[in-house]
Amino acid sequence: MDIGTDISSDWSLNGNGDLNLVADNDNIVQTIRNRLSCYLPNFKIYYDFYGGFLSEYFGRRRVEETLEFMKVEIDTILSQETRIQNVTTDLSYAKDGSVCVKLAYTIKDEEYELNLVLDGEQIIVEGVDE
Repeated sequence: MDIGTDISSDWSLNGNGDLNLVADNDNIVQTIRNRLSCYLPNFKIYYDFYGGFLSEYFGRRRVEETLEFMKVEIDTILSQETRIQNVTTDLSYAKDGSVCVKLAYTIKDEEYELNLVLDGEQIIVEGVDE
């Protein structure tokens, strides 16, 4: 399935001296990480809608209401990506205060799952399932 190619966000070079690329689901995973990591006002000069306000929820009280706000924000951010449909988001707190996110989404009639850990500083991809 061809769902696009992009430059790898680690900016590494391959053996030919060209930048490494990511394709297919790796491209979508990178896209999700980039969009969730981007603070909307920082890119406003370049894009009208890229990223969101997810980082503003870290440091707030660890209650269900905060998770609900984060869920809405994640769903809003991912709705910007036209290749992704039918997003289902489930959030919970880990003991260390980070937020565990289970995403289920559809791309071209294929279903995917992605587990992320958000700790306010970075987004860690824990697993990708088809």
